[in-house]
Amino acid sequence: MPPIERDHRITLNDFGDYVRVNFTKNGPTIIWFMVQFEVMLDGEPKPVVRYDSAHGFAHRDTLGWDGETINWQEMHNPNDYRAALTDAINDLTENWERYRSEFLRRGSK
Repeated sequence: MPPIERDHRITLNDFGDYVRVNFTKNGPTIIWFMVQFEVMLDGEPKPVVRYDSAHGFAHRDTLGWDGETINWQEMHNPNDYRAALTDAINDLTENWERYRSEFLRRGSK
């Protein structure tokens, strides 16, 4: 059975901010994932926080206005992509207001 790719968005608010969820699975096993909170500013999405399995382990990136990583940290269980995917979705859907506020504050300096 070939790997299956999934891609969807979770809309968070009336501003149009959303969490983008992408992952690839082979059977029940998640083999790659990316979950990213994006704010809509002037009709354009700006990435704020990204969780992914790039570099072969699950980690979190805090992003600057230019999209570059300004901080990263390894996730609690960096090799369990299924748990990391769930944790990332939960974190971003529960804490988006704080992440949005911090991002806008960083941009106003």
